[in-house]
Amino acid sequence: VLADLVKGVFGSDGQIGSIQVRSIGIPSLAVGATNSNTSDPRGSFGTTIPVFRSDRGVAPGGKSYLTGLRHDATSHTDLYLQETAGAVATVRTDFLNAAGSFVGSRTDALTPFGMAMAVDAVPVGAIAAVLTNDASSSGRFLAYATPVDQASGDLWAVADWPRRDGYGGD
Repeated sequence: VLADLVKGVFGSDGQIGSIQVRSIGIPSLAVGATNSNTSDPRGSFGTTIPVFRSDRGVAPGGKSYLTGLRHDATSHTDLYLQETAGAVATVRTDFLNAAGSFVGSRTDALTPFGMAMAVDAVPVGAIAAVLTNDASSSGRFLAYATPVDQASGDLWAVADWPRRDGYGGD
């Protein structure tokens, strides 16, 4: 167990980033991650965040899906993207409302093994996102989002769970 890894081991506070864990025994390896905030005047809060396997990254031309996003008068959603293959990737995110209609988009360029965080990235009314790796990309990516309750500061993580856990939609 490595508590407060970013601050305690790397001497940095309030940063984003990623850690690579490698093993020759992947089936016997277990990794979990949490995000905690103990300095907010409203109190302490946190959530587990998804841990991804790089071999499950979205290939060029492929798609990933995030559902359960929010942006309304009481909440917003932050978006996190991670390049996993050591190459450049360009990710287009299309946001959809409850009727499945397009409500906005954004494009993010990821450097090799780079991570991007977009605070309050989801347009008002969007509840889902389709993330597409540009066909001309050479990298792969994985993504998750954290809807945030603005009154309490509490947040939770959403991911493309079938992709993260390695199962198909059938």
